[in-house]
Amino acid sequence: LFRILHFAAILLGLKMEDQIKQLETKLTFLKENNEFEVTQSAVQAKQMSMLSTLRSIREAMVSKDNGGGTTGGISSSREVEALKEENKKLKIANDKQRYRIELLVGNLKRATPDVIDV
Repeated sequence: LFRILHFAAILLGLKMEDQIKQLETKLTFLKENNEFEVTQSAVQAKQMSMLSTLRSIREAMVSKDNGGGTTGGISSSREVEALKEENKKLKIANDKQRYRIELLVGNLKRATPDVIDV
């Protein structure tokens, strides 16, 4: 009988020790998880701060590119290529107009050399 009681006490003691170890493990896990949540919220706050800074920088760049406008900047390479093509066409038209003007001025000088003295 003594041995049975002694054995039961040992089993209860082992069960109690196991329960204590489990509780300590759970407590450690909860502490680490809490620290993670605190760290995570601090990181998220910093990320939000950086995001707002980046947005303000982007808005400043867009407004600078548009001469102070707020409609948004050139956003695609397709638009850039279209603008370059338009620029080429305008240069060609400008060169044609310049040639015509020079031709007209030259003809006017030959036709009336006394009146026009350019």
